[in-house]
Amino acid sequence: MSFRQTSWIEDKIRVPLHKFFYINFIRLVEIIMHYISPVNIGFTFRQTMITVSSRFVFALVVVCSLTSTIFAQIRDRIEPPELPPARAKTAFQEGLRTGALIRFGVTDNGMGVGGEYRKITNRFTELVLSAEIGSVRDSREQLFNSYYFGQIAPNKYKRVMSVPIMIGWRQRMFADTFDDNFRLNIVGMAGSSFAMIYPYFDDINENGIHDQNEIYYDIFRGLDQMETKLGTSGKIAVGIDFGEKFKRISTFEFGYQFQYFSGGIQVMQPNAYEIKMNPSGGYELAIGPGLSKQSFFGTPVISLSFGRFW
Repeated sequence: MSFRQTSWIEDKIRVPLHKFFYINFIRLVEIIMHYISPVNIGFTFRQTMITVSSRFVFALVVVCSLTSTIFAQIRDRIEPPELPPARAKTAFQEGLRTGALIRFGVTDNGMGVGGEYRKITNRFTELVLSAEIGSVRDSREQLFNSYYFGQIAPNKYKRVMSVPIMIGWRQRMFADTFDDNFRLNIVGMAGSSFAMIYPYFDDINENGIHDQNEIYYDIFRGLDQMETKLGTSGKIAVGIDFGEKFKRISTFEFGYQFQYFSGGIQVMQPNAYEIKMNPSGGYELAIGPGLSKQSFFGTPVISLSFGRFW
């Protein structure tokens, strides 16, 4: 096997890269085989190691430098430099300023329905005016199903329907983090609440206790005996606006809503029967105090709203 004394790397560098690696690898093998073959046994160990080591190290340095250059180019092609994030789109930029929505909500008190009016003030802020109607329940109420009267709440005295009217704001959060079809908002509102209070049953003897001969009213009966009361209301919530088109909007909200009425509302029966001992040593049925009034009514709320902007 013959060995060329000229620089074989300079001779082969003009060939394609994969052939260059292959030829260099074969040449390294030839160098090693040349110095360990029986023909060259007469060479001293020192001469062989110096020749093989110098050529091997030179070839290894060239291969490593070319490989690192190739991997750097591949990495730049696979992972291009990151572009700055696109600016969030808003209804304000599209010239929309006013919106109206209808809302359906669920609370611990039951179902509610209402509406919203929104006024866009800047890219991420909206003023909101809302009104809805729903029921209000005492926190001590317990519902049971009756074959004749449907759902019955024992010891309940009055039925309460309320209309909270609130004004507040919506602020969009993390606009550059979430997509424009998933717009996260925080909501804060406060206002007044108008309560309509009417009997839960026909209290014939007006003793504040439901007797066996007194029938329960449905939701529409007893309105002629209605009383009204004015209170305050508020809400804190997190809302999500869906949709890529800002003219039509769908909103999901979950939060906490409260109402406060000064002096309280007598939702539960104010009196109750109790057994007392009479002067003669016997027992008799007497009327004693029942459940107290409640002033603060708070509940979680989940709502869906649908509407459009213009």
